[in-house]
Amino acid sequence: MKAIILIILPTLSLLPMISYAGDKSTKHLTELNCPESKTALFYWLPYENQINFDNRTKQVKGTLKDYITQALQICCSSLKLNYSQMKVDSSKEIELFIRKDRSAGLSFYFPVFANKYQKEKFQRPFVGLYDSPGPVIFVYDKDNTKGAVFTALTQSWQIPALCVLLASISGVILWFLDHKHNKHELPQEFHRGSCVGLWWAFVTMTTVGYGDIAPKSFRGRLFAVIWMIIGCIALTLFNAQLTAMITSNELPNEMNLIGKQIVIPRGGKPFLEEELNLGAEYREEDFSDLLTKIRKKTDDIMMTYNYWEIKMAQTYGEQATGTKTRIKVIKTIDHRFTIGITASGNITNTGNFLKCFEREIVDSIIVKKEEIYGALLGGNSKITKPTEPSIKSNLPYSFETMATLTALAVLILLVILGLVLEFCGKQESRLRGNREELLSSPNSSADDQRWYRNRSNWQSRDV
Repeated sequence: MKAIILIILPTLSLLPMISYAGDKSTKHLTELNCPESKTALFYWLPYENQINFDNRTKQVKGTLKDYITQALQICCSSLKLNYSQMKVDSSKEIELFIRKDRSAGLSFYFPVFANKYQKEKFQRPFVGLYDSPGPVIFVYDKDNTKGAVFTALTQSWQIPALCVLLASISGVILWFLDHKHNKHELPQEFHRGSCVGLWWAFVTMTTVGYGDIAPKSFRGRLFAVIWMIIGCIALTLFNAQLTAMITSNELPNEMNLIGKQIVIPRGGKPFLEEELNLGAEYREEDFSDLLTKIRKKTDDIMMTYNYWEIKMAQTYGEQATGTKTRIKVIKTIDHRFTIGITASGNITNTGNFLKCFEREIVDSIIVKKEEIYGALLGGNSKITKPTEPSIKSNLPYSFETMATLTALAVLILLVILGLVLEFCGKQESRLRGNREELLSSPNSSADDQRWYRNRSNWQSRDV
Protein backbone atom coordinates (compact mmCIF):
# COMPACT_ATOMS: atom_id res chain seq x y z
CA MET A 1 0.00 0.00 0.00
CA LYS A 2 2.82 2.37 0.90
CA ALA A 3 4.47 1.55 -2.44
CA ILE A 4 1.27 2.50 -4.38
CA ILE A 5 1.07 5.82 -2.58
CA LEU A 6 4.68 6.55 -3.40
CA ILE A 7 3.90 5.96 -7.11
CA ILE A 8 0.65 8.07 -7.24
CA LEU A 9 1.96 11.14 -5.41
CA PRO A 10 4.68 12.00 -7.95
CA THR A 11 2.17 11.48 -10.77
CA LEU A 12 -0.33 13.91 -9.21
CA SER A 13 2.38 16.47 -8.71
CA LEU A 14 3.14 16.35 -12.45
CA LEU A 15 -0.47 17.11 -13.57
CA PRO A 16 -0.22 20.94 -13.23
CA MET A 17 3.01 20.87 -15.18
CA ILE A 18 1.40 18.76 -17.93
CA SER A 19 -1.63 21.11 -18.11
CA TYR A 20 0.60 24.18 -18.28
CA ALA A 21 2.66 22.57 -21.01
CA GLY A 22 -0.50 21.78 -22.98
CA ASP A 23 -1.77 25.33 -22.77
CA LYS A 24 1.62 26.63 -23.71
CA SER A 25 1.78 24.23 -26.66
CA THR A 26 -1.70 25.30 -27.90
CA LYS A 27 -0.77 28.94 -27.56
CA HIS A 28 2.50 28.27 -29.34
CA LEU A 29 0.67 26.57 -32.23
CA THR A 30 -1.71 29.50 -32.44
CA GLU A 31 1.17 31.94 -32.58
CA LEU A 32 2.77 29.88 -35.35
CA ASN A 33 -0.22 30.83 -37.56
CA CYS A 34 0.25 34.54 -36.98
CA PRO A 35 1.61 36.68 -39.81
CA GLU A 36 4.73 38.76 -39.46
CA SER A 37 2.72 41.94 -38.97
CA LYS A 38 1.24 42.35 -35.48
CA THR A 39 -1.46 44.80 -36.60
CA ALA A 40 -3.79 44.81 -39.53
CA LEU A 41 -6.30 47.16 -41.17
CA PHE A 42 -9.62 45.89 -42.46
CA TYR A 43 -10.98 48.11 -45.26
CA TRP A 44 -14.63 47.45 -45.96
CA LEU A 45 -17.77 48.57 -47.76
CA PRO A 46 -21.30 47.93 -46.47
CA TYR A 47 -22.51 44.52 -47.58
CA GLU A 48 -26.01 43.28 -46.66
CA ASN A 49 -26.24 42.69 -42.91
CA GLN A 50 -22.76 41.16 -42.87
CA ILE A 51 -20.93 44.37 -42.14
CA ASN A 52 -22.12 47.96 -41.86
CA PHE A 53 -21.84 51.03 -39.68
CA ASP A 54 -24.09 51.62 -36.69
CA ASN A 55 -24.89 55.33 -36.57
CA ARG A 56 -26.17 55.01 -33.03
CA THR A 57 -23.08 53.46 -31.48
CA LYS A 58 -20.66 54.85 -34.10
CA GLN A 59 -19.09 51.42 -34.48
CA VAL A 60 -18.79 48.72 -37.09
CA LYS A 61 -21.30 45.92 -36.65
CA GLY A 62 -22.47 42.85 -38.49
CA THR A 63 -22.21 39.10 -38.51
CA LEU A 64 -18.99 39.16 -40.53
CA LYS A 65 -17.27 41.21 -37.84
CA ASP A 66 -18.35 38.64 -35.26
CA TYR A 67 -17.02 35.80 -37.40
CA ILE A 68 -13.69 37.59 -37.87
CA THR A 69 -13.37 38.16 -34.13
CA GLN A 70 -13.96 34.48 -33.43
CA ALA A 71 -11.51 33.43 -36.15
CA LEU A 72 -8.78 35.67 -34.78
CA GLN A 73 -9.14 34.13 -31.33
CA ILE A 74 -8.43 30.73 -32.83
CA CYS A 75 -5.94 31.56 -35.57
CA CYS A 76 -3.96 34.44 -34.09
CA SER A 77 -5.19 36.03 -30.88
CA SER A 78 -2.29 38.49 -30.76
CA LEU A 79 -3.17 40.14 -34.08
CA LYS A 80 -4.82 43.51 -33.58
CA LEU A 81 -7.38 44.33 -36.27
CA ASN A 82 -8.68 47.86 -36.94
CA TYR A 83 -11.66 48.58 -39.18
CA SER A 84 -11.82 51.41 -41.71
CA GLN A 85 -14.61 52.07 -44.19
CA MET A 86 -13.36 52.78 -47.70
CA LYS A 87 -14.14 56.20 -49.11
CA VAL A 88 -14.62 55.37 -52.76
CA ASP A 89 -17.12 56.67 -55.31
CA SER A 90 -17.32 53.40 -57.23
CA SER A 91 -16.28 49.81 -56.75
CA LYS A 92 -13.75 50.15 -59.57
CA GLU A 93 -11.65 52.24 -57.24
CA ILE A 94 -11.30 49.27 -54.87
CA GLU A 95 -8.82 47.60 -57.23
CA LEU A 96 -6.77 50.78 -57.48
CA PHE A 97 -6.92 51.10 -53.70
CA ILE A 98 -5.52 47.58 -53.34
CA ARG A 99 -2.82 47.90 -56.00
CA LYS A 100 -1.53 51.16 -54.50
CA ASP A 101 -1.24 49.62 -51.03
CA ARG A 102 2.43 49.73 -49.98
CA SER A 103 1.83 49.78 -46.24
CA ALA A 104 4.23 48.04 -43.84
CA GLY A 105 1.35 46.33 -42.05
CA LEU A 106 -1.14 43.73 -43.19
CA SER A 107 -4.31 44.98 -44.91
CA PHE A 108 -7.59 43.29 -45.77
CA TYR A 109 -10.18 44.46 -48.31
CA PHE A 110 -13.84 43.46 -48.46
CA PRO A 111 -15.88 42.84 -50.58
CA VAL A 112 -13.82 41.51 -53.46
CA PHE A 113 -15.36 39.36 -56.20
CA ALA A 114 -13.55 36.42 -57.80
CA ASN A 115 -14.39 33.25 -59.68
CA LYS A 116 -15.06 30.04 -57.82
CA TYR A 117 -11.94 28.29 -56.42
CA GLN A 118 -9.78 31.31 -57.22
CA LYS A 119 -7.05 31.78 -54.60
CA GLU A 120 -5.54 35.01 -55.87
CA LYS A 121 -7.06 38.33 -56.87
CA PHE A 122 -5.06 41.28 -58.15
CA GLN A 123 -1.92 39.12 -57.69
CA ARG A 124 -2.60 38.95 -53.96
CA PRO A 125 -3.97 36.22 -51.66
CA PHE A 126 -7.75 35.89 -51.78
CA VAL A 127 -9.97 34.36 -49.07
CA GLY A 128 -13.34 33.26 -50.43
CA LEU A 129 -16.22 33.56 -47.95
CA TYR A 130 -19.61 33.78 -49.69
CA ASP A 131 -20.15 31.38 -52.58
CA SER A 132 -22.75 32.09 -55.22
CA PRO A 133 -24.02 29.65 -57.89
CA GLY A 134 -24.82 32.65 -60.07
CA PRO A 135 -26.52 36.07 -59.93
CA VAL A 136 -30.30 36.29 -59.76
CA ILE A 137 -32.19 39.15 -61.42
CA PHE A 138 -35.60 39.92 -59.99
CA VAL A 139 -38.32 42.57 -59.78
CA TYR A 140 -41.30 43.34 -57.65
CA ASP A 141 -44.19 41.44 -59.21
CA LYS A 142 -47.27 43.53 -59.78
CA ASP A 143 -50.60 41.86 -60.45
CA ASN A 144 -51.16 42.48 -64.16
CA THR A 145 -54.09 40.12 -64.65
CA LYS A 146 -56.70 42.83 -64.00
CA GLY A 147 -57.39 45.17 -66.88
CA ALA A 148 -55.17 43.27 -69.27
CA VAL A 149 -57.14 44.41 -72.34
CA PHE A 150 -57.08 48.06 -71.33
CA THR A 151 -53.38 47.84 -70.50
CA ALA A 152 -52.66 46.24 -73.87
CA LEU A 153 -54.52 49.01 -75.67
CA THR A 154 -52.80 51.79 -73.78
CA GLN A 155 -49.33 50.32 -74.22
CA SER A 156 -49.78 49.94 -78.00
CA TRP A 157 -52.07 52.87 -78.77
CA GLN A 158 -50.19 53.68 -81.97
CA ILE A 159 -51.54 50.69 -83.90
CA PRO A 160 -55.31 51.21 -83.30
CA ALA A 161 -54.84 54.96 -83.82
CA LEU A 162 -53.06 54.24 -87.10
CA CYS A 163 -55.92 51.98 -88.23
CA VAL A 164 -58.51 54.69 -87.52
CA LEU A 165 -56.46 57.37 -89.26
CA LEU A 166 -55.83 55.21 -92.34
CA ALA A 167 -59.54 54.40 -92.57
CA SER A 168 -60.40 58.10 -92.30
CA ILE A 169 -57.90 59.00 -95.01
CA SER A 170 -59.25 56.25 -97.27
CA GLY A 171 -62.82 57.44 -96.77
CA VAL A 172 -61.89 61.00 -97.75
CA ILE A 173 -59.88 59.86 -100.79
CA LEU A 174 -62.78 57.68 -101.99
CA TRP A 175 -65.13 60.66 -101.81
CA PHE A 176 -62.71 62.76 -103.86
CA LEU A 177 -62.37 60.03 -106.49
CA ASP A 178 -65.93 58.80 -106.77
CA HIS A 179 -68.50 61.36 -105.57
CA LYS A 180 -69.13 62.77 -109.06
CA HIS A 181 -69.76 59.31 -110.51
CA ASN A 182 -71.72 57.94 -107.55
CA LYS A 183 -74.19 60.67 -106.59
CA HIS A 184 -76.78 58.23 -105.27
CA GLU A 185 -74.54 56.66 -102.62
CA LEU A 186 -72.02 59.43 -101.89
CA PRO A 187 -73.45 62.84 -100.87
CA GLN A 188 -71.96 65.75 -102.77
CA GLU A 189 -71.29 67.78 -99.62
CA PHE A 190 -67.84 67.05 -98.23
CA HIS A 191 -68.78 66.86 -94.55
CA ARG A 192 -71.49 64.30 -95.32
CA GLY A 193 -69.73 62.44 -98.09
CA SER A 194 -66.50 61.96 -96.11
CA CYS A 195 -68.46 60.36 -93.24
CA VAL A 196 -70.07 57.95 -95.67
CA GLY A 197 -66.61 57.21 -97.10
CA LEU A 198 -65.33 56.54 -93.58
CA TRP A 199 -68.13 54.02 -93.07
CA TRP A 200 -67.19 52.32 -96.34
CA ALA A 201 -63.49 52.22 -95.34
CA PHE A 202 -64.21 50.56 -91.96
CA VAL A 203 -66.59 48.02 -93.52
CA THR A 204 -63.99 47.17 -96.16
CA MET A 205 -61.10 46.96 -93.65
CA THR A 206 -63.00 44.56 -91.40
CA THR A 207 -63.93 42.42 -94.46
CA VAL A 208 -67.65 42.66 -93.56
CA GLY A 209 -68.74 44.02 -96.93
CA TYR A 210 -72.39 45.05 -96.50
CA GLY A 211 -72.52 46.24 -100.12
CA ASP A 212 -74.55 49.36 -99.32
CA ILE A 213 -71.78 51.54 -100.74
CA ALA A 214 -69.57 50.61 -103.67
CA PRO A 215 -67.37 52.75 -105.93
CA LYS A 216 -68.63 53.23 -109.50
CA SER A 217 -65.70 54.85 -111.30
CA PHE A 218 -62.57 53.03 -112.45
CA ARG A 219 -60.24 55.08 -110.28
CA GLY A 220 -62.54 54.60 -107.30
CA ARG A 221 -62.55 50.84 -107.74
CA LEU A 222 -58.77 50.76 -108.22
CA PHE A 223 -58.33 52.64 -104.96
CA ALA A 224 -60.78 50.23 -103.27
CA VAL A 225 -58.54 47.29 -104.22
CA ILE A 226 -55.49 49.04 -102.76
CA TRP A 227 -57.36 49.86 -99.55
CA MET A 228 -58.52 46.25 -99.18
CA ILE A 229 -54.89 45.11 -99.05
CA ILE A 230 -53.68 47.91 -96.76
CA GLY A 231 -56.69 47.66 -94.46
CA CYS A 232 -56.34 43.90 -94.09
CA ILE A 233 -52.68 44.26 -93.12
CA ALA A 234 -53.42 47.08 -90.65
CA LEU A 235 -56.22 45.13 -88.96
CA THR A 236 -54.05 42.02 -88.76
CA LEU A 237 -51.30 43.99 -87.03
CA PHE A 238 -53.80 45.37 -84.54
CA ASN A 239 -55.24 41.94 -83.74
CA ALA A 240 -51.78 40.39 -83.40
CA GLN A 241 -50.54 43.16 -81.09
CA LEU A 242 -53.64 43.00 -78.90
CA THR A 243 -53.46 39.21 -78.62
CA ALA A 244 -49.75 39.27 -77.82
CA MET A 245 -50.13 41.88 -75.09
CA ILE A 246 -53.00 40.00 -73.41
CA THR A 247 -51.41 36.55 -73.51
CA SER A 248 -47.92 37.74 -72.52
CA ASN A 249 -49.02 37.72 -68.87
CA GLU A 250 -49.49 33.96 -69.07
CA LEU A 251 -46.79 32.80 -71.47
CA PRO A 252 -43.13 32.61 -70.44
CA ASN A 253 -40.74 34.86 -72.32
CA GLU A 254 -37.12 35.86 -72.12
CA MET A 255 -36.43 39.40 -71.05
CA ASN A 256 -33.96 41.45 -73.03
CA LEU A 257 -31.61 43.19 -70.59
CA ILE A 258 -29.54 45.08 -73.16
CA GLY A 259 -29.50 48.74 -72.21
CA LYS A 260 -31.52 48.14 -69.03
CA GLN A 261 -30.39 49.50 -65.68
CA ILE A 262 -29.95 46.89 -62.94
CA VAL A 263 -29.53 47.79 -59.27
CA ILE A 264 -26.83 45.60 -57.66
CA PRO A 265 -25.26 45.41 -54.19
CA ARG A 266 -22.26 47.67 -53.87
CA GLY A 267 -18.85 46.26 -54.77
CA GLY A 268 -19.56 43.88 -57.65
CA LYS A 269 -19.82 46.15 -60.70
CA PRO A 270 -16.31 45.58 -62.16
CA PHE A 271 -16.55 41.81 -61.75
CA LEU A 272 -20.00 41.62 -63.35
CA GLU A 273 -18.94 43.81 -66.26
CA GLU A 274 -15.92 41.59 -66.91
CA GLU A 275 -17.53 38.19 -66.38
CA LEU A 276 -21.13 38.62 -67.59
CA ASN A 277 -22.16 39.55 -71.10
CA LEU A 278 -25.60 41.00 -70.34
CA GLY A 279 -25.22 44.38 -72.02
CA ALA A 280 -26.93 46.01 -69.03
CA GLU A 281 -25.96 49.05 -67.01
CA TYR A 282 -25.26 48.37 -63.33
CA ARG A 283 -26.11 50.85 -60.60
CA GLU A 284 -24.54 50.07 -57.23
CA GLU A 285 -26.48 50.66 -54.03
CA ASP A 286 -26.31 49.40 -50.47
CA PHE A 287 -28.25 46.28 -49.61
CA SER A 288 -30.45 48.32 -47.30
CA ASP A 289 -31.46 50.46 -50.29
CA LEU A 290 -32.50 47.30 -52.16
CA LEU A 291 -34.66 46.30 -49.21
CA THR A 292 -36.22 49.76 -49.22
CA LYS A 293 -37.04 49.48 -52.93
CA ILE A 294 -38.76 46.16 -52.32
CA ARG A 295 -40.70 47.61 -49.41
CA LYS A 296 -41.80 50.59 -51.53
CA LYS A 297 -42.65 48.25 -54.45
CA THR A 298 -40.66 50.18 -57.03
CA ASP A 299 -40.27 49.12 -60.67
CA ASP A 300 -36.47 48.81 -60.51
CA ILE A 301 -34.75 45.71 -61.86
CA MET A 302 -32.52 44.34 -59.11
CA MET A 303 -29.79 41.72 -58.82
CA THR A 304 -28.62 39.67 -55.89
CA TYR A 305 -26.22 36.78 -55.55
CA ASN A 306 -28.26 34.06 -53.83
CA TYR A 307 -31.87 32.96 -53.57
CA TRP A 308 -31.77 33.17 -49.80
CA GLU A 309 -31.02 36.87 -50.08
CA ILE A 310 -34.22 37.29 -52.10
CA LYS A 311 -36.07 35.39 -49.44
CA MET A 312 -34.60 37.67 -46.79
CA ALA A 313 -35.62 40.75 -48.79
CA GLN A 314 -39.12 39.36 -49.32
CA THR A 315 -39.55 38.62 -45.61
CA TYR A 316 -38.31 42.11 -44.76
CA GLY A 317 -40.83 43.66 -47.16
CA GLU A 318 -43.71 41.69 -45.67
CA GLN A 319 -42.73 42.64 -42.13
CA ALA A 320 -42.39 46.31 -43.06
CA THR A 321 -45.64 46.64 -45.04
CA GLY A 322 -47.80 44.00 -43.40
CA THR A 323 -48.83 42.69 -46.83
CA LYS A 324 -47.64 39.93 -49.12
CA THR A 325 -44.60 40.86 -51.15
CA ARG A 326 -44.56 39.24 -54.57
CA ILE A 327 -41.06 38.90 -56.00
CA LYS A 328 -40.57 37.51 -59.47
CA VAL A 329 -37.26 36.14 -60.70
CA ILE A 330 -36.81 37.11 -64.33
CA LYS A 331 -33.38 35.65 -65.03
CA THR A 332 -30.86 33.35 -63.40
CA ILE A 333 -27.25 33.36 -64.62
CA ASP A 334 -25.16 30.21 -64.40
CA HIS A 335 -21.83 31.71 -63.37
CA ARG A 336 -20.33 30.60 -60.07
CA PHE A 337 -18.25 33.11 -58.14
CA THR A 338 -17.13 33.97 -54.62
CA ILE A 339 -17.21 37.12 -52.53
CA GLY A 340 -14.36 37.38 -50.08
CA ILE A 341 -11.34 39.20 -48.69
CA THR A 342 -8.10 40.15 -50.40
CA ALA A 343 -4.92 40.53 -48.35
CA SER A 344 -2.43 43.23 -49.28
CA GLY A 345 0.44 45.21 -47.80
CA ASN A 346 2.90 43.12 -45.77
CA ILE A 347 1.73 39.58 -46.58
CA THR A 348 4.89 37.83 -45.36
CA ASN A 349 4.21 34.49 -43.61
CA THR A 350 0.45 34.74 -44.03
CA GLY A 351 -0.15 31.35 -45.69
CA ASN A 352 -1.09 29.33 -42.59
CA PHE A 353 -2.94 32.24 -41.04
CA LEU A 354 -5.11 32.82 -44.11
CA LYS A 355 -5.98 29.11 -44.35
CA CYS A 356 -7.09 29.04 -40.72
CA PHE A 357 -8.81 32.41 -41.12
CA GLU A 358 -10.79 31.22 -44.14
CA ARG A 359 -11.77 27.91 -42.54
CA GLU A 360 -13.11 29.43 -39.34
CA ILE A 361 -15.10 32.22 -41.04
CA VAL A 362 -16.62 29.93 -43.69
CA ASP A 363 -17.66 27.43 -41.01
CA SER A 364 -19.43 30.18 -39.09
CA ILE A 365 -21.11 31.53 -42.24
CA ILE A 366 -22.48 28.15 -43.32
CA VAL A 367 -23.81 27.31 -39.85
CA LYS A 368 -25.51 30.69 -39.56
CA LYS A 369 -26.89 30.54 -43.10
CA GLU A 370 -28.55 27.21 -42.44
CA GLU A 371 -30.17 28.62 -39.32
CA ILE A 372 -31.50 31.68 -41.16
CA TYR A 373 -32.61 29.70 -44.20
CA GLY A 374 -34.43 27.20 -42.03
CA ALA A 375 -36.24 30.02 -40.23
CA LEU A 376 -37.21 31.71 -43.49
CA LEU A 377 -38.62 28.50 -44.93
CA GLY A 378 -41.23 28.60 -42.20
CA GLY A 379 -42.85 31.66 -43.81
CA ASN A 380 -45.78 31.59 -46.20
CA SER A 381 -44.35 33.88 -48.84
CA LYS A 382 -43.59 32.43 -52.21
CA ILE A 383 -41.14 33.28 -54.91
CA THR A 384 -42.60 33.28 -58.39
CA LYS A 385 -41.09 30.91 -60.92
CA PRO A 386 -38.26 32.44 -62.92
CA THR A 387 -39.90 31.56 -66.24
CA GLU A 388 -42.54 34.25 -65.90
CA PRO A 389 -40.99 37.69 -66.06
CA SER A 390 -43.28 40.57 -65.20
CA ILE A 391 -41.34 43.28 -66.92
CA LYS A 392 -42.53 44.04 -70.44
CA SER A 393 -39.98 45.36 -72.86
CA ASN A 394 -40.94 48.98 -73.39
CA LEU A 395 -40.38 49.26 -77.11
CA PRO A 396 -39.99 52.85 -78.29
CA TYR A 397 -42.51 52.39 -81.15
CA SER A 398 -40.61 55.03 -83.09
CA PHE A 399 -41.77 53.81 -86.49
CA GLU A 400 -45.38 53.32 -85.41
CA THR A 401 -45.48 56.72 -83.74
CA MET A 402 -44.08 58.48 -86.79
CA ALA A 403 -46.51 56.62 -89.06
CA THR A 404 -49.43 57.59 -86.79
CA LEU A 405 -48.42 61.25 -86.74
CA THR A 406 -47.90 61.25 -90.50
CA ALA A 407 -51.33 59.70 -91.09
CA LEU A 408 -52.89 62.28 -88.78
CA ALA A 409 -51.22 65.11 -90.68
CA VAL A 410 -52.42 63.71 -94.03
CA LEU A 411 -55.98 63.37 -92.70
CA ILE A 412 -55.98 66.96 -91.43
CA LEU A 413 -54.76 68.21 -94.81
CA LEU A 414 -57.42 66.23 -96.66
CA VAL A 415 -60.17 67.47 -94.35
CA ILE A 416 -59.01 71.07 -94.80
CA LEU A 417 -58.87 70.57 -98.57
CA GLY A 418 -62.35 69.05 -98.62
CA LEU A 419 -63.82 71.87 -96.54
CA VAL A 420 -62.18 74.48 -98.71
CA LEU A 421 -63.52 72.84 -101.87
CA GLU A 422 -66.99 72.58 -100.35
CA PHE A 423 -66.89 76.26 -99.33
CA CYS A 424 -65.68 77.31 -102.77
CA GLY A 425 -68.39 75.20 -104.41
CA LYS A 426 -71.10 76.82 -102.31
CA GLN A 427 -69.79 80.28 -103.07
CA GLU A 428 -69.74 79.51 -106.79
CA SER A 429 -73.29 78.13 -106.67
CA ARG A 430 -74.49 81.23 -104.82
CA LEU A 431 -72.86 83.56 -107.36
CA ARG A 432 -74.30 81.56 -110.24
CA GLY A 433 -77.78 81.80 -108.73
CA ASN A 434 -77.50 85.54 -108.22
CA ARG A 435 -76.31 86.01 -111.80
CA GLU A 436 -79.24 84.04 -113.19
CA GLU A 437 -81.68 86.00 -111.03
CA LEU A 438 -80.32 89.30 -112.31
CA LEU A 439 -80.51 88.17 -115.91
CA SER A 440 -84.10 86.98 -115.63
CA SER A 441 -85.50 89.94 -113.59
CA PRO A 442 -86.46 92.35 -116.60
CA ASN A 443 -88.64 89.75 -118.32
CA SER A 444 -90.35 89.06 -115.07
CA SER A 445 -91.25 92.80 -114.64
CA ALA A 446 -92.64 93.02 -118.16
CA ASP A 447 -94.86 90.01 -117.59
CA ASP A 448 -96.14 91.48 -114.34
CA GLN A 449 -96.96 94.83 -116.01
CA ARG A 450 -98.67 93.12 -118.96
CA TRP A 451 -100.80 91.10 -116.56
CA TYR A 452 -101.80 94.23 -114.67
CA ARG A 453 -102.81 96.10 -117.86
CA ASN A 454 -104.90 93.24 -119.27
CA ARG A 455 -106.65 92.40 -116.00
CA SER A 456 -109.86 94.16 -117.18
CA ASN A 457 -110.29 91.76 -120.12
CA TRP A 458 -110.40 88.70 -117.82
CA GLN A 459 -113.71 87.12 -117.15
CA SER A 460 -114.88 86.54 -113.63
CA ARG A 461 -114.46 82.81 -113.89
CA ASP A 462 -110.83 83.30 -114.96
CA VAL A 463 -110.18 85.39 -111.91
